[in-house]
Amino acid sequence: MKPLKLTLSAFGSYGGTEIVDFERIGSGIFLITGDTGAGKTTIFDAITFCLFDETSGGKRDGEMMRSQYASDETPTYVELTFLAGKEQYTVRRNPAYQRRSRRKNKEGVYAMTREGAGVELTLPDGSIFKGKIPETNRKIVEIVGLDASQFLQIAMIAQGDFLRLLLAPSRERKEIFGKIFNTRIYGRIQAKLREEAGNLEEALSENRKDCLRELDALSALPGSERAEELQALAEKEEDWNGCTKQTIEAVQQELAEKRFLLKGQTETVQKEIRKKELYQELLKRKTDCKDRMAAHESWLLEEKRKEQELKETAERAEKALETRGAQVEAELLQIKSLLPDYEELENLEGRLKRAETDQKKLENVQNFWQEKRKNGKEEAEELKKEQESLEGAEKEIPDLEKRLRELSLAREACTDLKDLQELLQKLEASLRKKKAAAEQGLSRYKMQAEEYNELYTCFLAEQVGLIAGQLKEGEPCPVCGSREHPAPAKAVRQDVTQEKVDAAKEKAERLQGELNALKEGFVAEKQRFQVENAHLKEESARWFPKPLSWKEEDRAKRREKELALDDEGRTLQKRREELLRKKKRLEAGKERLKVLETEAAALEEKLETSRAELEKARVSCELARKELELKKSRLPYPEKRKAEAVYQALVQEKQTLRAGADRSKAALDQILEERNRRSGALESEKEEEKRLTVALEAEEKNGILPESLLELKEKKETLEDEERELDHLHRKNEAAEKKLTVLLQKREELTEKYGMVGRLDRIANGKRRQAAGLDFQTYVQRRYFHAIIQEANRRLELMTDRKFYLKCRDISDLKLQGEVGLDLDVYSCVTDSIRDVRTLSGGESFMAALAMALGMADIVQRTAGKVRLEAMFIDEGFGSLDEESREQAIRVLRELAGEERQVGIISHVEELKKQLDRKLVICKDREGSHLSFVC
Repeated sequence: MKPLKLTLSAFGSYGGTEIVDFERIGSGIFLITGDTGAGKTTIFDAITFCLFDETSGGKRDGEMMRSQYASDETPTYVELTFLAGKEQYTVRRNPAYQRRSRRKNKEGVYAMTREGAGVELTLPDGSIFKGKIPETNRKIVEIVGLDASQFLQIAMIAQGDFLRLLLAPSRERKEIFGKIFNTRIYGRIQAKLREEAGNLEEALSENRKDCLRELDALSALPGSERAEELQALAEKEEDWNGCTKQTIEAVQQELAEKRFLLKGQTETVQKEIRKKELYQELLKRKTDCKDRMAAHESWLLEEKRKEQELKETAERAEKALETRGAQVEAELLQIKSLLPDYEELENLEGRLKRAETDQKKLENVQNFWQEKRKNGKEEAEELKKEQESLEGAEKEIPDLEKRLRELSLAREACTDLKDLQELLQKLEASLRKKKAAAEQGLSRYKMQAEEYNELYTCFLAEQVGLIAGQLKEGEPCPVCGSREHPAPAKAVRQDVTQEKVDAAKEKAERLQGELNALKEGFVAEKQRFQVENAHLKEESARWFPKPLSWKEEDRAKRREKELALDDEGRTLQKRREELLRKKKRLEAGKERLKVLETEAAALEEKLETSRAELEKARVSCELARKELELKKSRLPYPEKRKAEAVYQALVQEKQTLRAGADRSKAALDQILEERNRRSGALESEKEEEKRLTVALEAEEKNGILPESLLELKEKKETLEDEERELDHLHRKNEAAEKKLTVLLQKREELTEKYGMVGRLDRIANGKRRQAAGLDFQTYVQRRYFHAIIQEANRRLELMTDRKFYLKCRDISDLKLQGEVGLDLDVYSCVTDSIRDVRTLSGGESFMAALAMALGMADIVQRTAGKVRLEAMFIDEGFGSLDEESREQAIRVLRELAGEERQVGIISHVEELKKQLDRKLVICKDREGSHLSFVC
């Protein structure tokens, strides 16, 4: 990866836009110098941030990189153009930061707004990579071939990191190498083995607890030898696999024998219980039989008395039926003959009701027409009064509509003025932007013009030097023609070609063209602003006392005018609607009066007709009433309903007499039938009582145990409880045996697996006795450490003139405790001795650390594949070297740079400023930091 151009805008200490042209700097060593805090390291921070969204120190994130010197209009971003292989890429990245809003809020104040983070990657074909920020970041890492930590280790040897790598203990080097060389996977393997061994150890412990729990669940007969064997088995863990099954089988056999014995005893007791229950059942049945016999005899005696009473009742009912039945039949025939007269009476009553209903309807009709005539007169009088009050509303409407049209024109004018004011406000903002763009274009043009003039001057000086070198005494000068050359110009090697001069000139002319275009755009925008402003003043003068401008106070005046017009318009519109409603009511009232006059004449005719019909109905009603009264006086009952009720009562009485006679006869028949049935049942019970007496005598001869039935049942329950307890113990032991079989099999598997994994854990994590604690990751890292030391010694040999070398401490010399394996020693060629690296002096430490850092960069670059970084930055550290050591260090760095690589040294050391011709000078003033290149 080779940087070509870096652009910083409002980034860090740089308040404006600064450009670092790495192509102009060229290959080799160059110095980055400036005052403390001017922003030397910020250049590398900008590269790192642009590529990886990180800074070199990791102490400042992107949001903190917004320059405090930047104006509100200047955006914060970093843009880097670089080569990866032969392909050119451009990355532009801006952090998230707070800036002032471009518009005022409701309170008229510029609030702060957040600018979101963003990144844009331009590919070699000029297209933009499509993806979100994380996807773009991954694409950049893929292009560069390094992640942020690897890039920082290779491309930047930061201030203080030299000695940290040189003097770091093994634990710290382990963390550094793990991140740089991706060896943390071996650490994860160690952790996985440690975790797996711990899990297996814990599983074995849990398995032991489970086995003890299941052994404790086993039960034998209390006080037996098997119970003692179970207790002894739980205490001998080593005998679990061999003795558990035999012991459990013996316990189960003992329980089965005891259960068989109890079962026989239970069956014997059950037989005695059945005999006892049979005897008691026979005894109970005999007692029940005697009770039933007594009940039958008592019933027969009682029913004999009831039979006589029923006979007498039946005779009385039959006699009453014969006597009263004839009377009822005669009354029924009489009522039946009068029913046609009652039907005629009902017809007369219906006719009277209809006549009365018709009379009532006619009275209601007459009342309705009279009420309607009265209401019509009252409504006509009210309409006349309302017309008198509405006559003035019709005259007011034309003046009001004229004023509404005037308000509408004024409101439309205010809307046009609002559009003009908003347009002028936008034009004014556009003018400011175009002016700022023109000023920036002027600044870029001036910088490029200065660069072109500088290149052109250098080119002329070089050409003059070449011509002067060819002058000979006595021969004419090709420029002035003189044959004497007292002071010819000296050749100055500037490395400036005609192509560079032409390119700079072309760029300056292009920037001048861009500047002219910006100026023309600014002038055109300004002219448009002036035209629209004059239009605003002209239009506003027609409606306001003074012409309005586009500024906020005049916009407020226009808004006040709009509100006043709107308020007056709403008031007038409401009044107009009210007047229109009154006018409509006036017209409707006139029409209604005409209708009422017509209806009044028709109502008088209808009233006359209804009076005649009402009188006729009254006469008809009176005739029907007299005829009805005459008919009622000739009948025994006032109405047909009463006659029918008496008829139904007589029918019911006749039926009641017949039913009473039938019930008495049926009751007598039923009691005779029940007496016969009970007599038969009594004989059957006597036979059953004799049979049960014989059976009881036979059972008594067979012998009955003296215990009561309750005692026998209690004895049986005791035996069954003992049997169930033994069965429960047997099933519980079976379950425990099954679980123990599984647990012991699992224990054997866990023990075998733990033997293997535990050994791997001890080896990988350096837990072996009598050996240094060298774990797997450290073992791998020592290979990288040896390679780094080898590359470091190759450069250290030149810088120290072979006075000392770095050496990785041998495993045999490592301590047995703590994290070791990456310890560093120094071999002195002068004293032929090995000592700790911390014994080096300040200058020696710097050279050793620089060599280590360069060696680290070589190995990282080598392990990263085909990645080749053609730029490196070294931050400080040269102040501790004497002149000779500094010369040697510079010589090593020159060899490192060669003809293709750039090495930038960030330093305050004055001797380096004199020693290195090419310098990137950073100056800082009140507007922030500025860059300039000196060659």
